[in-house]
Amino acid sequence: YVQRDGVFMDCGDPSDTRGIQICDFGDPAAPRSLVLWGDSLALALLSGLNDVARESGRGGIAFIARGCPPVPDLQNIKVPTCDGDTHNKVLNLIEARTGVQDVVIVGNFVGAISAGNVLIDGHASSLGLVREKYTLALDRLGSINARTTMLEQGPLFSESVSDALLRNLRHGHTEPPILNRQDHLTSLRQARELADLPDLYVETVDFFCNDSVCPSMDDENQLIVFDTNHVTREYSKRLAVHLFQEAGL
Repeated sequence: YVQRDGVFMDCGDPSDTRGIQICDFGDPAAPRSLVLWGDSLALALLSGLNDVARESGRGGIAFIARGCPPVPDLQNIKVPTCDGDTHNKVLNLIEARTGVQDVVIVGNFVGAISAGNVLIDGHASSLGLVREKYTLALDRLGSINARTTMLEQGPLFSESVSDALLRNLRHGHTEPPILNRQDHLTSLRQARELADLPDLYVETVDFFCNDSVCPSMDDENQLIVFDTNHVTREYSKRLAVHLFQEAGL
C-alpha cells in the first residue's frame, strides 16, 4: 500500500475493479486468512492494522470502497462507484478465496442506516433493511467458515478537527474540539442494533471517550482523528491493537 509522510493514503487502483480497492497487508509470508471489508473508515484503519497483523504473524487482504458503507445492495447517490452492486462484488471476491478465517467489517454504519443519500434496493435505507442485508451477507460468510467481527465506528465531529484547530489557533485558542459522550452514544443507538448479527461486535466508545467526552486530541497533544471521523496514523495502530485484543485475532 502507499503511504505519504507516514499516513496511509491508498490501497490499489479502484479503476481496475469498479471502485473497489484491493491490497494485501500484514505478514507477507503468512496466508491471507484475515479479510478487512469496509469503506473509508476501514481505509484509515489499514495502516495500523498492517503493522499489528505483521507483528502478530497474520496475513490479510483488504477490500475497500470509499464512500460506500459495507452493506450489500447499498447505493450512495453521491458516489457513482457505489452503485448498489459494489459490496455484492466484494462478497463474491471474499467467497472465491480459500483459507479465509476472519472477516473484519469496518464502516459508517450510522450513515448506512440513516443518511439521506443512501438507498438499499432503491428505497431509503433503514435499520430493518440494513439488518436484512447483513443477515444474508453474514450467512454467506459463515458458509465458508469465516468468523465475522464488526468494529464499532468512532465519534463523528461536526467539522474537520484539523480545520477547527487551525481556526482556533488563529484566534489565540488552543482547545481542541470535543464531543459529548452521551451524544456519541445516542448517534450509535440504531447501529448498535446490528451487534447481535456478527460473531463478534467490538465496542469502541471507551476507546475513544472518557466518562464525559470524546476528545479529538489526547493528553500528549496527539490528534486522534484528522478530519471529522477518520483516525490518524498513530491512532490507527492503537485502534488495531484494541481490535486484535478484543476479537482475539
